[in-house]
Amino acid sequence: MQYDGYCKKKSIVIGKSKEPRCFKGVKNLPVDYFSNANAWMTSFIFESYLRKWDSTLDHKIALILDNCTAQPNFSLKNIELVFLPPNTTKHTQHTQH
Repeated sequence: MQYDGYCKKKSIVIGKSKEPRCFKGVKNLPVDYFSNANAWMTSFIFESYLRKWDSTLDHKIALILDNCTAQPNFSLKNIELVFLPPNTTKHTQHTQH
């Protein structure tokens, strides 16, 4: 099978509440929802998200990541993590004027 590089993945939403009232009665969300006290990305959330995604893939992909504190220290079957060198994020981001 040939892949064209287009892959649509659910977004991650991180909130403070474990069970927000606005989700009451909702069976399926169009996003992957996680929670923690600060509503920040943590290594636990990142690893959980990547492991779930990895288990659904039937082909290999490379995921390019910036240098951040939530970097995982584990291997995956179908996802190769490629980290940008430190201090390159500001050079790769584009701003609109």
